[in-house]
Formats: sequence, structure tokens, C-alpha cells
Amino acid sequence: ADQAAVLERVQAWAASQMGPRIDRPLFINGRQHMDIHPSVSVGFGARLECIAEYNGVTYQPKISIGAHTTAEFFLHIGAAQEVSIGADVMIAGHVSISDHAHLMKSDQPLHGQHLAVAPVRIGDSVFLGEYTFVKMGVTIGRHAIVGAHSVVTHNVPPYATVAGAPARIIRQGVED
Repeated sequence: ADQAAVLERVQAWAASQMGPRIDRPLFINGRQHMDIHPSVSVGFGARLECIAEYNGVTYQPKISIGAHTTAEFFLHIGAAQEVSIGADVMIAGHVSISDHAHLMKSDQPLHGQHLAVAPVRIGDSVFLGEYTFVKMGVTIGRHAIVGAHSVVTHNVPPYATVAGAPARIIRQGVED
């Protein structure tokens, strides 16, 4: 138990000295609106963007990512309101998470329409498979698993495994 406590303190110290590792990002916008734990690791080609203003409308964006979360290459997170990712989350490559969508009113030109926004919350110890898309307004409960190529359009309960487009529960686990 003592060794584990010492190791945890050393890892926390090392992480606090280095800050999050974001390997050759493609695009980062609005860093001042991001709270990324120092132990987070994100692979190359990430696009992290906080949208504070769009088409004359002001937003209060926030991206938060918890301790020991890892993401592979080409992660895209877009926030006009809030995207919250818990601790110990594993995110595979080419995952997209967005708390907003462009409105598509048929009586107006496509360019210049406002955004619809709703927060996205991803709990602790979640796994998001390759090419997953998480839609605005979705909450994914702790210890959930999202299969590759899934489109998550509805909330996912804790300990559930979902897959598909749209994602559906294929297995429900039991909480500890």
C-alpha cells in the first residue's frame, strides 16, 4: 500500500510538471476555456475548439478532461456550451464529440444560421471505440463501452455496452 501511495504521488508530481501531452495538434481554439488535467494524453491531429462567438452570438464554452484520460489520433471536440470528459477515459482514433449542431431552417440560407447547443457529459472509465460520434445533449454513464463506428444520439446508462448507428444497448452490465 505504501508503494502504491508513493507511485501515485510521483506520477501526480510528474504530470503537474509536464502538463497535458497533446501530440502535434491540428487545431486548438479557445485554450482559456479548457480545463485539461496534466496527466491527459492526446494523439496527433487533434482538433479541440471552444466556440465563444459564432455568427454574432456569444457562447460560454468549456471543455474539461479528467485525470489519466487518453485519446488516440484525430480526436475532435467542439464546445459552444460544455463537453465534460471524466477520468480514466479511453478514446480510440477518429472520435468526434460535439455539444452543438448547426440549425437547418429551410427558409434561411445555410451559412449564417445559429447553433443549437446542449452539454455532453462522459463519465469516468468510459471507452469510446474507433470512429465514434457523440452528439450534443448526450450523457454517457461511467464504465460504459461504445463500440467502433457508433453514433451516440441518446444517453447511455452506466455499465452499458452500446454499438451501431444510432447506438443501441447490446449489453447491460452490473454496477460494482
